[in-house]
Amino acid sequence: HNAKTVREFLEKNYKDDASSEECIKLALKALMEVVESKSKTIEIAVMENKKTLRYLSDDEVDRLIEAIESERAEEDKDKP
Repeated sequence: HNAKTVREFLEKNYKDDASSEECIKLALKALMEVVESKSKTIEIAVMENKKTLRYLSDDEVDRLIEAIESERAEEDKDKP
């Protein structure tokens, strides 16, 4: 069930012209739909063309989670 939720979220929100940072944030948002949003519960590996696989540090994941949560708070504030 969780895999389906994540897949559907990605299919709905993915954009072909998204930057690397936007893709990482999208993947993190998808994971946040089904798991607790803390770096201790989420591990992200990034694979880019002609580059080696790298894992985001807990600090990087925490920074992205904070950015996503701030964006969501702004969106909620703008809703009537």
